[in-house]
Amino acid sequence: MSAIEDQVKYLEGLYATKKPELELSPIEKWMVRELNVTIKDTKGGSAVPYAHPILKEAGKPEIFTVHMMHGKHKKKRMITRLAFRKYLYPNLLEIVVLLAKKGKK
Repeated sequence: MSAIEDQVKYLEGLYATKKPELELSPIEKWMVRELNVTIKDTKGGSAVPYAHPILKEAGKPEIFTVHMMHGKHKKKRMITRLAFRKYLYPNLLEIVVLLAKKGKK
């Protein structure tokens, strides 16, 4: 399997999960390691901004965000499955596709 196929398979696995909540840290580590996504600094709050220049090159906003859950998870940064599907998945898949077209991965 190629790196691109592995990346798509990873994203599809997260998309298909039945868990209502996902831990954000492992997803972020994968985003930074595999896709070179930048995690932007925040001034607090629940929104976590990310950036990748290839999105801007494609005429889309370079920065995309996801909101962390509040409350019961004190030690782990969590997001809902819906937040992943709606905000992270489309942007991450777009990055994988654009990088593949550009021949970087």
